[in-house]
Amino acid sequence: MKTTSVLKALTLTLLFASRAELALHAQATQPYQGVVGRSLAESKEWWPELVKAPTGAPNVVWILLDDVGYGAAGTFGGLIQTPTFDSLAENGLRYTNFHTTAICAPTRAALLTGRNSASVHESGFSHTMLSAGFPGWDGRTPSSAGTIAEILRDNGYNTFAVGKYGVTPDEEATDAGPFDHWPTGKGFDHFFGFLGSQTDQYKPDLVEDQAHVHPDGRHLSDQITDKAISYIDRQKKAAADKPFFLYYAPGATHAPHQVDKY
Repeated sequence: MKTTSVLKALTLTLLFASRAELALHAQATQPYQGVVGRSLAESKEWWPELVKAPTGAPNVVWILLDDVGYGAAGTFGGLIQTPTFDSLAENGLRYTNFHTTAICAPTRAALLTGRNSASVHESGFSHTMLSAGFPGWDGRTPSSAGTIAEILRDNGYNTFAVGKYGVTPDEEATDAGPFDHWPTGKGFDHFFGFLGSQTDQYKPDLVEDQAHVHPDGRHLSDQITDKAISYIDRQKKAAADKPFFLYYAPGATHAPHQVDKY
């Protein structure tokens, strides 16, 4: 699949995500097409058809980095050498007129939903001390704002997220939930990473799906990368033709700030 096709597919998905009228939960909206008669002989059984992605639908890997602007990567003339990104850009599209909210949580909320961050309640953060009880500021993305993960999942994709999530309210980020603002409540089949905005890179506040888990002592980037690969491998063994969406967000605001041992 050409990179141009992948980028076009992702662009279309983001446009679809911004449409309020787009129906979510596609697998639950099929009208019953069987017949219920007075007896079994007069009846006709029917099961809803499993929703599948279109033939040839591309896999999508979405990488989101904190504190990295256009001036950093070599792809846009920066000093950091990014040969893989350069190759993708040469064979695809580059967007150079992107509006940024300048802080992490609103940017995440806007990209995930395809909407202005204030319209999905994320003008600031989802943290107790950095949110406010006013419209647009409470840090709770409403269920009416479908995420790209929800839309792709309900149209035949598997959806995975690893790394920093950053838009779960602090008071909901325990093993007691509620979980509707966790990644698994926003369309991701699996999540492995941290819910806050920063964490220790060797002793992270680590979560998998809907429970906190113990880190293995390695650098967090290695852990989330291996987990992403395992999610994809496991899916491909069960359904090789099913496309996936991977949201890879390692984050750069871990605290304390630590480089890898090597």
